[in-house]
Amino acid sequence: MGGWRWFKVHAEEVGLEEYKCPGCNWSVETVYVYAPSYEDAIELIKEGYGLCAECMAEAVVEAEERLSGEND
Repeated sequence: MGGWRWFKVHAEEVGLEEYKCPGCNWSVETVYVYAPSYEDAIELIKEGYGLCAECMAEAVVEAEERLSGEND
């Protein structure tokens, strides 16, 4: 079993035409989610935990800043 990682999933793979990002409320066709497996990623997206590319990038940068102690 591997560690957690980011998955890029197309809304169609979850049975949706588009997905509404909970971070910014944009409608997107590509969803990003941090999960331990592809199957878990699909379930998390179905539960509303996926992000658009911009919100995903912000989440990654904020997490790295917290871990490194930097706050530029």
